[in-house]
Amino acid sequence: MESMETRLPDCRPMAPQSRSSKRSSCSELILATGIALIIASPLSLLQADEVAAGTTASGATAPTVVATLTTTETTVGQWTAVLKDGIELVRDGAASTIATADLMSLTNTLAEQKMPPSISVLLTSGSQLNVNAVRTDQDSLVLEPSRQTSLRVPIKQVRSIRFRKPATSTDPIWLGMVQNATRGDRMVIRRSGNKLDSAEGIINGISDAKVRFDLDGDEVAAPIKRLEGVIFGGTDQPRSQPKIAVLDVYGSTWAAEKLLPVRLSGRLPGPSASTALSIELAGNVTHRIPIDLVRGIRWTGGLMMLASSEPADVSLQTEFKMAINDRLHRDWFGPRAASGKHASEPREIGTVSASADTPTGNDLILHGGTEVEYRVDKGFRLFSGSVRRGGAIRNASSVTVRIALDDEVVWENPLPNADPLGFQIELGETRRVRIEVDAGDDGDLGTIVRMVRPRFVQ
Repeated sequence: MESMETRLPDCRPMAPQSRSSKRSSCSELILATGIALIIASPLSLLQADEVAAGTTASGATAPTVVATLTTTETTVGQWTAVLKDGIELVRDGAASTIATADLMSLTNTLAEQKMPPSISVLLTSGSQLNVNAVRTDQDSLVLEPSRQTSLRVPIKQVRSIRFRKPATSTDPIWLGMVQNATRGDRMVIRRSGNKLDSAEGIINGISDAKVRFDLDGDEVAAPIKRLEGVIFGGTDQPRSQPKIAVLDVYGSTWAAEKLLPVRLSGRLPGPSASTALSIELAGNVTHRIPIDLVRGIRWTGGLMMLASSEPADVSLQTEFKMAINDRLHRDWFGPRAASGKHASEPREIGTVSASADTPTGNDLILHGGTEVEYRVDKGFRLFSGSVRRGGAIRNASSVTVRIALDDEVVWENPLPNADPLGFQIELGETRRVRIEVDAGDDGDLGTIVRMVRPRFVQ
């Protein structure tokens, strides 16, 4: 009798055949001989081969990714699954699991950045989604991302919709409006010369390239092509900051509560095979992103609020020399967390700032002549916030705020009035961020600016 080793190769067809014929020929051979053998099924052998090769259920190559661990070590492999508490990578033909707690980021080496759609939707959870079209449907907003299924989110989770692409001439004004919370909705109109004006009212609906807006009881149908965007008031604030950021090739950032288990190869047992990543957003909203559109994932600690962080360096240049020691000088005029609604007013000596966990405690108060520098830890990608004059400053006085990344000024704007100006700056490989408050020739005494929720975002 022939040995098992000499007969098993006969199950493999000599010429290319389909998977079904391969299984059939093996089954016929075993049944014909009447031999009862306990062996791995041909389907299991095939799926194991697929995992070792890093292929998906459809035969496509699984994405090659670079995983950065919390220890800052990196590992390269083919991403074959999302598990309940981690991910599966195939390295050197063997599958291994990396726990979520050990992951800092995942980068798809083959994903290429593409031109983002013109419409940007900001959700209260922190998701910033670039989409081709939006429309309202009762109490929901329906978004149409590129090469993805429609996404439906409750309107109460939508902070703003910007119909125009970002521009250096309008970004500070727009971002300042978005970060300046109001009870009512706002419609922002772009005038000639890149001027932005806003009107408060109620957004009744968005459809057919128009925004239906209620102004003091009269509804107007404003053409989207004339608008910068709309800002929703009274929106729900998330109870907690999502810990996962999924980045796609169109520049969107999906703030996810969790990744849902999915098998990205044909290997079983486990969740069914798929070519899309499934994520859960705030409010139990789920969405699927084709795996080839996923540029990367960051497991984040959320935000670093500057108001509750220790500066790496502080420099104070006052107009008049004061006969006080440096420590007392810094206590009086150095950066500090806001202490209340009118925290931009000079505080009384001996008062204590409110906790940085409170809304006002997340704002940062800076005096004229201040230069303050903060270290940027690895993993943070954005510096975001807004800045406005302190309530005690006369509008006639001169004050300019600058933001520098590693000594290169990337944002500089005067504050001519009480309107806030916003910023959202990509950090890249930046290691230090410096903020300067320049009072010009008017002197720094009494010059106070308030930075509203300045933060590093992962």
